[in-house]
Amino acid sequence: KQWYQRRVAITAGDSDKHYNIDITDIVSTANQASTILENCSTLTITELQSQISNNTEINFSTCFLNIDGNKSNFDSFVAEFSPLQDTLSVIGLAETNIEPSLQNLYPLTNYISFYQDIQPNKHKGTGVALYIHKSFNATKNSATSQTSPNLEAISVTIELSKKSITIVCMYRPPNGSTNEFLEEFQLLIKQLPPQNTYIMGDFNLDLLNSNDKNTSKFEEMFLSQGLSPLISTATHEKPGCRKTCIDNIFTTDIENISTSGTIRDKLSHHSPIFSLSKLIFITTKASSTTPTIQYYDYCNDNIKKFSSELTKATSCLEKSPPDFDTFLATFNETLDKTCKLKKPKTSKRNPVNNPWITEGIIEAIKNKNELYSKWNLTKSKKNPSGDKVAHELYSNHRKCLKGIIKKAKSKFYCSKIESCSGDMKKTWKVINEVRGKCKTSIKPQFIIDNKRIVERRVIAHEFNKYFVSLASNMNKSLEDNDGVPILNTNTFTDFMPKRHMNSIFTSDCSTDEIYTIIKELQNGKASDIPINIIKKVSPIICPILELNFNYLMKQGIFPDKLKIGKISPIYKKEKSTDCDSALIPL
Repeated sequence: KQWYQRRVAITAGDSDKHYNIDITDIVSTANQASTILENCSTLTITELQSQISNNTEINFSTCFLNIDGNKSNFDSFVAEFSPLQDTLSVIGLAETNIEPSLQNLYPLTNYISFYQDIQPNKHKGTGVALYIHKSFNATKNSATSQTSPNLEAISVTIELSKKSITIVCMYRPPNGSTNEFLEEFQLLIKQLPPQNTYIMGDFNLDLLNSNDKNTSKFEEMFLSQGLSPLISTATHEKPGCRKTCIDNIFTTDIENISTSGTIRDKLSHHSPIFSLSKLIFITTKASSTTPTIQYYDYCNDNIKKFSSELTKATSCLEKSPPDFDTFLATFNETLDKTCKLKKPKTSKRNPVNNPWITEGIIEAIKNKNELYSKWNLTKSKKNPSGDKVAHELYSNHRKCLKGIIKKAKSKFYCSKIESCSGDMKKTWKVINEVRGKCKTSIKPQFIIDNKRIVERRVIAHEFNKYFVSLASNMNKSLEDNDGVPILNTNTFTDFMPKRHMNSIFTSDCSTDEIYTIIKELQNGKASDIPINIIKKVSPIICPILELNFNYLMKQGIFPDKLKIGKISPIYKKEKSTDCDSALIPL
């Protein structure tokens, strides 16, 4: 606490900062920051998952890891972090060694990935990436993303209904210039928002080494910009070497942090680090999948009741004058009476993520962590490297496990492709799954009147308004063509045959015709009522539909109830946020 107060007090008189600070703020910030740093703990993945799930106030979480190469460690990372999947809001990776063009080969289920360009002609010790949970709307900030010999950074903004969160993942190559890194770091953070900003990364500057001049400069720099460190324990350790704290997470909003620390389950010499936050402007936690809510139960018994009740309710409609609205209301009321649930059900089924992660692999991961704990207990001041035999057992088990994970994944997809033999469509579906070529889900954020909109109702309204006004806008553009005459502009009548006022004849539709049309409908197509239910009651409704359709045709009336349509926007462009170029209507 004294260190933090002294450091902040030194920077309080610095005019080159983007916020004003007084002594009250210093004491308050120092107390909160020192509490977080003093309570910085080391947890297992299981303990962290339990802490996130059991604390309802925690709604935003970050995790960072120097993965030391996606090709070598990504599959192991997915397997070992599987208990945390869907619970973390943001995951940052450094030293991915992967270009953005290959990022689809390394997917995380329910996360959207952002990769930064790697350094040219460098295949190791480069590359940063961010994985943002799909429940958030995230866009990459090119202005604050960079790749240089001294600093690599990728910046993403998460748009919320009221505020936004800025996430930056950084990596400082150890062979770069420290002074130039500090200059680039300062220029970059000055462009970031003064609030709701998180910076995570491997900075290769040991905060545990207070005697290092470069570390002191680094400390003064991030504190002068209102950034507070969240990690105070060692994050990097090699056998026979001193422990260092070179990985960290910084934030401008220390008051929102609940806890922080390192994760004991290691993939490389770097320990994963995390932070848990309580953000009042986030209403819900990042959810894995949207729960399926069931409002109707179309079991066989309910369908039989529906058919029986519908026969009774519509018996009088065949004799009375046709009234389509009455028929539709009777149909819906009978369906609600017989099939609608009194209380909606929520599906408890969860999709199987990474099915190649078997129970045996999970058990082997637990054994690996136990071996690491046993080796860690043998360490002391006299023997900082610990027992050599215990370390060798742990090291050999880790290498063997990494190979088993790779073989398990390869075997799973090979058998899956073999099972699709003879079916090209299914085969390519599996191939695209391996390649990471998945359909992009709709991201509810668009630019309307130069404002980023995330409210779904506003987006839906603007979406419909855009497509409804297409024709009128095109006509207006023709009229307002600065006086330039437009010749040979066809109207819709030019494309129609010559009119014959008294020569059009239509025959009445029949019950058999309607029945045939309903029978040919494909099951599973978009409909409020399942097509198979309509087929089962078609003998009951076809005679009534015959009366109504023929009557409406003779009267020249199209029912208002049939004019209502549900327009679903189909996302077609990943980077566009405009209705006209990003979506097509269905």
